[in-house]
Amino acid sequence: MTGSLAKGDARVGSDIDMTIVLNQADKSYSFERMKIEGRYLEIICITLDTLKKAIESGYDGFPPGPWDVYPCKVLHDPQGILKDISEKTGKIWNSREYYEREIKKKALKSLQDADKALEKAGESIKRKDYTSAIDSSRSALGSWAGTILETTRTPLSASKIASLFKNVMREFGENDLADQLFSALDMKDIDEEEAGKRLDNLEQLLSISRNFLLDNPKFREYIAKHPSRPDFLDSWINPMFEAGYYLDVVFNIPYHAGLLRFLLEEIGITEWPPKNPKSFAELYSKCNNLDEANQDLANNTLEESVSIIAKLKELLQTIFERQMYEDK
Repeated sequence: MTGSLAKGDARVGSDIDMTIVLNQADKSYSFERMKIEGRYLEIICITLDTLKKAIESGYDGFPPGPWDVYPCKVLHDPQGILKDISEKTGKIWNSREYYEREIKKKALKSLQDADKALEKAGESIKRKDYTSAIDSSRSALGSWAGTILETTRTPLSASKIASLFKNVMREFGENDLADQLFSALDMKDIDEEEAGKRLDNLEQLLSISRNFLLDNPKFREYIAKHPSRPDFLDSWINPMFEAGYYLDVVFNIPYHAGLLRFLLEEIGITEWPPKNPKSFAELYSKCNNLDEANQDLANNTLEESVSIIAKLKELLQTIFERQMYEDK
């Protein structure tokens, strides 16, 4: 068992994450997701040989990733094989070599992507495409919560990245910077009522999308190959809302809307936003907080994002230095 249940920080209704190691299988790595008695169960199946090769290479490449087997709670391991694999994986995960090769490299790539997104936002403003400008500015910030968590080796939980990010920023004395980031993402002063409104937009978007997709032959063909993919879109937000984690709910809504866009593009729907189904474009815009786009908001969002990214770059350098020191 992996994920929040293995780490002991599961919420009410949290997903059940499991990894099954097999001696032999048709596929060396597979993923399936299903709903059982109101709970989502994610099962990863990996062959033992694949895991051994991953350990030998220091998890150079994906899949599998270290998080598939570390940290974990072993449920059945009569020969002690999984315990040994998890311990070896933990040593790799916590090594300086892995940090330099995977975590730091990924963080530096995030810096490059952020700069490109800000440049794209500036170009959109020149074209007077203010919706795209705001979307690009916010996309430059959207991944930074996860990046900071990874670089500080904070165990990730997709359903509470925002809360974990605030905790880490508090430890670095950067409460104001965290508040600035959430404000730029239009996530300031989120309470139950505001989270409920935004969640309702997402639920409407998913509802009309399902009806539209079910009539699409490309989608039916796709879903035959990926039966768990649609449920992945809205599987964890309702439990988060019920548990009162409203900031995390709002933080995840644009991500889920983005997953929906990815799914539509995967089945060949390239027009964006699609004119059909009706109201899709309007709801998608609301889920991404773009429904009130104008020139002033576009300029202000870009200026805020540039300032925040500059501060995050400085913080990232501090994290790198601290991480290396602790490793030594």
